[in-house]
Amino acid sequence: LTILVMIVCIVGEARVNPTRHRDTFVNFRLPTGFQVEKAITVSGRKISGDLIDQPKQFTKRLLTRHHRETGRAFELDDPIPFTFPSWDLTVKTGNSGRRRLPLPKTQYAIKIMLAIAATPGSSTPVLIEHPQPASPGRGEVLCQTVELGVCGTDREILSSLAPAVPKNQNYLILGHECLARVEEVGEGVDTFRPGDLVVPLVRRPLRESAIRTDMLGLGDFTERGIFDEHGFGRPLWLDQACYLLPVTPQLAPYAVLTEPLSIVEKGINESLIVQRARLGEQAWQDPPPRVLVTGMGPIGFSGLLACACRKWPVTLYGRDTEDSSRVSLANELDATYTKTLSPKGAGRSGEPVEFDLILECTGNEQVMLNAAQSLAPRGVMVWLGSSRRPQPSEVNLGALLRDSLLANHVFIGSVNSAPRDFHDALRDLAQLADTNRPALDQMFTDRVSPEDAVWHYQNRRKQGIKTVVHYDSGAHQS
Repeated sequence: LTILVMIVCIVGEARVNPTRHRDTFVNFRLPTGFQVEKAITVSGRKISGDLIDQPKQFTKRLLTRHHRETGRAFELDDPIPFTFPSWDLTVKTGNSGRRRLPLPKTQYAIKIMLAIAATPGSSTPVLIEHPQPASPGRGEVLCQTVELGVCGTDREILSSLAPAVPKNQNYLILGHECLARVEEVGEGVDTFRPGDLVVPLVRRPLRESAIRTDMLGLGDFTERGIFDEHGFGRPLWLDQACYLLPVTPQLAPYAVLTEPLSIVEKGINESLIVQRARLGEQAWQDPPPRVLVTGMGPIGFSGLLACACRKWPVTLYGRDTEDSSRVSLANELDATYTKTLSPKGAGRSGEPVEFDLILECTGNEQVMLNAAQSLAPRGVMVWLGSSRRPQPSEVNLGALLRDSLLANHVFIGSVNSAPRDFHDALRDLAQLADTNRPALDQMFTDRVSPEDAVWHYQNRRKQGIKTVVHYDSGAHQS
């Protein structure tokens, strides 16, 4: 058996060709992650020459079964287990039965990197050893994380004690807000080259669908760093080129805000589609809509950024005192700040205001109900936040139903975002970088290393908005 020794990276799956097992022709399949280092000979057997031409077709299970069974990665002198004649592992050859074939320690190496991960049963993130990816295959791009945003979704995943881990894994690598640098491109990729900056999309369809990916239902998609697929909280990762968007170098200091801002952009875009469909193409143009944003976190302030770019009058609801740094930033973005929602919002002169659009970013039902009382006739409320594990409560939903029915209100639940919304976010960030760079700078409360990020995944700094994990080139690998 001739074995190609690989530099281990990420995970895949092996399938054996049952019609040719007596000749030991083996069909390995690995979507991402192995590199050929050298070939060696064991037992005088030969493997299919296709492997030499397609080194991406190999298997994770050759070197990860041991990790699952023992809880630790391979050491260089560990034997690699081959299973005969099991179809779900690595090799089937004749009728040899089960064997363990050791490889000399000099013949293979495992490259490991540290990843920020959530594990079932724990609310504490861990820095976990994870295989490092190799050269990209056809249509793939190898990316190096530059900055990673920490957000409420990460904290919700951890507090749930039940992260949606990928199949056959016991941890979920966190991170879905990301700025990355292209390290290497695979065959057929002509849209990027090494050194380019990119931001990745988050949601991926599991099968072809006429429905827009951000509109798919549970079970029809994965989300990087959130649902059933590892995220970007690691130095290196592979992705399909179609899921990456280019970023200009001038925008690099702020591009990690693209994903959270895209969430708000989707809420606005969907609201515009609805209003123009029922009120005409001139809806919300002259005059512009009066907007209320509830919440003073990253999504709430993203709402202020989007409104500032559109020159829409906006009010921010929060609980800060008037002298707080966040209220100061809201004022710098030309927003009115209020601590009162019921029965109507407050304008700059204290007069009652009705809002045409409410971006509800707190996920708090009482805040939502109070804010709804300020919704103008024909107004729209967009729900951009919710609790991962809502609890029963007593609220007067009947009043909301009655008032909204009589006023022709529309409520939109909005999650994830489309490429359209990412592009709008990049456009707005570029505009703000030209017109109000100091305000963008104030969006960032902390920039920390991966080793110092654990506290921020479990806590929010007082007056904080956005914490960013910063990766140095070549760092955080072992």
